[in-house]
Amino acid sequence: MAVAILNTDTTPGSFLLGFEVPPKPLRQPLSSSRFRFGFGEHQGVQPHGGEERVWVPARSIVLKSDPRLAQEDCRVWLYGARGSIGSFEDDYVWRGVPRGTPFTLGWHPYRDREWNETLLPDEFYLRWPSWWSNQRPERSVVRVVQRSGVAFREAKGGGDGDEWFDWDGTAPVSVVFDATTPPEIVEVFAVACRKGGGSVGNSDHVWAYPPDMTVIDERGPLEAPK
Repeated sequence: MAVAILNTDTTPGSFLLGFEVPPKPLRQPLSSSRFRFGFGEHQGVQPHGGEERVWVPARSIVLKSDPRLAQEDCRVWLYGARGSIGSFEDDYVWRGVPRGTPFTLGWHPYRDREWNETLLPDEFYLRWPSWWSNQRPERSVVRVVQRSGVAFREAKGGGDGDEWFDWDGTAPVSVVFDATTPPEIVEVFAVACRKGGGSVGNSDHVWAYPPDMTVIDERGPLEAPK
């Protein structure tokens, strides 16, 4: 598991990276629970101590890891010269891919009794809200590769730009982001459903970056994937 520090600017930058874990899990009653999605601006907070200095070259992504990332309710803070820029916390592990390169979604059933070899989803919808950039991308920014078992059905209105597809529940679902349509950083995920039965699972949560950006992996040998 890693956190990615992105610099889409043409000048390099130096930041402090901190990991904050509460002494006890922040358990809340279901009625007051909230979803945690990505990076939020929190300016003016001063470092707590124990931060790590990170140098991020221009048009680069630096991958860092820390054992605390695996702990529940871990929040990652990013600090500039004048204090905090913002913090990151998420209920999902996101997967990063370069724009312009097709990738296949992985799927995660909610419950085995609702999605198994004899009970498969028969549709899914694709969403690409831009929580990180606060810019709503055009529909053309992401495309599902048409193949046997995967067929576009309709595009529905709404803020997140849902597109619905008929699906046989087993065919690989390949997706590609175009390389140029703004914003530079875009996200996508899919929700698997059964007609008349509601959602039964979701896909990987994926964010995509411009192909000209350099990825610098500063994780240790035991932390980086094989």
